[in-house]
Amino acid sequence: MDGFAEAKKAHEKWGDGAINGCANVTDEIGVEIESDDVRSYFSSALPRESYFTGAVSVHDLEQIKAEIGTGAWPGEILARFGLVPIGGTIGGGQVCVSGKDGKVRFADSSYISDRWVMAPDESGKLATKELTEENLLSALPLVSEDLVAFFSDLVEGEMNAKLDELDEG
Repeated sequence: MDGFAEAKKAHEKWGDGAINGCANVTDEIGVEIESDDVRSYFSSALPRESYFTGAVSVHDLEQIKAEIGTGAWPGEILARFGLVPIGGTIGGGQVCVSGKDGKVRFADSSYISDRWVMAPDESGKLATKELTEENLLSALPLVSEDLVAFFSDLVEGEMNAKLDELDEG
């Protein structure tokens, strides 16, 4: 069974339904992809054109490249830590997937700089911390445990409220 059948349904519902397979993701975008699900998404379910749903614009390959290119904010920083922006929200946030483990996170550019990140401290309050992978991941809210579930929830409309809430954050 195709794990990304839901993503393809989303393309048909909101996009043109076309798939722009990307055989070698790492060469195309410069981010190491270890997750089988993420590799599968890029090779068999990446949309040919970006499209909007109620809460997110799902990026095509060219938009992903633009989001992580030199000077792109915060995508260039996210890509350094293995996070790939696969969508954007109306409020300017980025929906990112980890190339390592396939988890989907929300990135708000107001919490990230080129050297610092606003991340929870031991008490749970936001504090300025050095930009490291650990601190960055602790600062980015988890949207979904995996990319397949993310698209399933997106198609069902269950993701809209969650992303809207994070966008208003």
